[in-house]
Amino acid sequence: MKVALAVALAGALSCASMNGPSSSGAPGEVRLQTGTQANLGAGMMIGAGNFWDEGGQPTCALWISPSQTGERVRKGQVLERGGRRIEVLDVTAAVVVLRVSPP
Repeated sequence: MKVALAVALAGALSCASMNGPSSSGAPGEVRLQTGTQANLGAGMMIGAGNFWDEGGQPTCALWISPSQTGERVRKGQVLERGGRRIEVLDVTAAVVVLRVSPP
């Protein structure tokens, strides 16, 4: 019984930190909540967290692998990473919506 509980708890904890993105229906759009990450393929992962207001505008931090470089972003910014264009479509209190070009 204790082993089954430990396995279930470990599975639940790992799922909470490895949530995938949700799709908004538009091609190339990725929606990330705080503490989640998405596998974009070709060795690229992107995670989001540290959502807060900066000067009246919501911002968040994105971590983009393979370098795990952190970047604070706001709506309208465009990043170029690994041959891809990552456009920040929206940032709210706990969700960022991105449009990611194919590799």
